[in-house]
Amino acid sequence: MKTLALVLPLSASAFTFTVKAPSNSTGPEVCSPCYEKPPACTGSETSVQITGVTGDFCSPLCVQNECPKGDGSFTAKPSCVLETQGSSKPTQCALICTPGANGACPAGATCQAIQGEGICTYPSSETEFTKIAAEVNAMADATWTADPKASERFGSLDDVKQLCGTWNKNHPAFSSNSIDAPTYVKLPVNSALEAAGKAALAAGTLPSDYDARTAHPNCTVISKIRDQSACGSCWAFGSTESFEDRRCIATGVDTMFSTEDTAGCLRRGHPLLVLLLLPPVAACGGGGGGEEAAATH
Repeated sequence: MKTLALVLPLSASAFTFTVKAPSNSTGPEVCSPCYEKPPACTGSETSVQITGVTGDFCSPLCVQNECPKGDGSFTAKPSCVLETQGSSKPTQCALICTPGANGACPAGATCQAIQGEGICTYPSSETEFTKIAAEVNAMADATWTADPKASERFGSLDDVKQLCGTWNKNHPAFSSNSIDAPTYVKLPVNSALEAAGKAALAAGTLPSDYDARTAHPNCTVISKIRDQSACGSCWAFGSTESFEDRRCIATGVDTMFSTEDTAGCLRRGHPLLVLLLLPPVAACGGGGGGEEAAATH
């Protein structure tokens, strides 16, 4: 028997399958659709990818060692040949073909050679993002569910990296102590507020829930989340919006500040440093995230 590793693209689980000699049976039933390109798997089908074979395909379950027949759109042989590791018999079906005979496979699929056999597969539907989503969703202690479709706005991880411009304390730009390459900075601690918070925590008087939007209804800036779009300045958007929220809470003045100003004029790449510099800095003007904003601090 020839052992192949199999991965389910939308799950972090991995299995081992064994390719056996194809059965002479023509299958118990005609299925349409079946043996499709993932993620369009239906019924008992499972989206699978075999290590050593490029691409993936929808694999129906075997029924009494037989597989559903095709609807006449392909000539590759549906065969119960994939066996899970530790199993005594095959459990999944595949379309067996002569290596290189792509015309025998369903439209869009090709016949991939693997250890003397041929299996029909489609170009892989798995992406960097579906892998990440699978890893997150497989975490037992995860507090959220990753949706791979939410990443369709990006072509690759390189596209995402363009939006990540924040410097941290280990970044080379923090190697010297200057305004353009500062050492790591930390915001000052308000001792009075810190003491009040600790006292409330100790006394058990903290509220069970808190929503800054309703606690400070005059501060409309709190509920405004601006569109960063393809601008790699998350540090500028985050620090500016955080500043305007806290300024309104402290002063009651509901003013939206310019994220374009912060990104274009400060050019620091570090949100904490921006928060230290924002109050005295004169702005260049302009809006931010599709909205006009105040140009002065």
